[in-house]
Amino acid sequence: MARTIDTETTYITQDKIVATVVDGILSGSMITDFFMANGRPWQGESFKIPLKYQKSTAQGWYTGMGDFDTTQQKNLVQMSFTPSSMYGSVTLPYFEVSVNKSLPVIRQEAYAMKSAADDLIDAIGDAFYGDGSSNACDGLEKMVDDGR
Repeated sequence: MARTIDTETTYITQDKIVATVVDGILSGSMITDFFMANGRPWQGESFKIPLKYQKSTAQGWYTGMGDFDTTQQKNLVQMSFTPSSMYGSVTLPYFEVSVNKSLPVIRQEAYAMKSAADDLIDAIGDAFYGDGSSNACDGLEKMVDDGR
């Protein structure tokens, strides 16, 4: 049963506002967290990385003198990434910012910037699994050779 508090009491009693915003939408992306934590400055017109794409087959168990496979193994390809850019707009009316600055529980400007950054990180995580369409960075869907 819902309890009703007398209006006179609510007029003279302050509500408690928790000084943080709880994220109920973004759950994080492990791949984005990994790349963001291990980021390096971009250099050059593209980023090239040698990738070992398969395990050597020149191996095996033997007894005595054995029969060894001495075939040279080719198991490297060169991955190449070109830079992509992403933006996230933050628009705050001056009047609302002024009101918030007068007695903030949470600083509106800081929250808006942090929220936009979190949304961008989530969108980058989605792009990592995508196909690189719409100017997005190349994602796993484009990078993985499915044999077709």
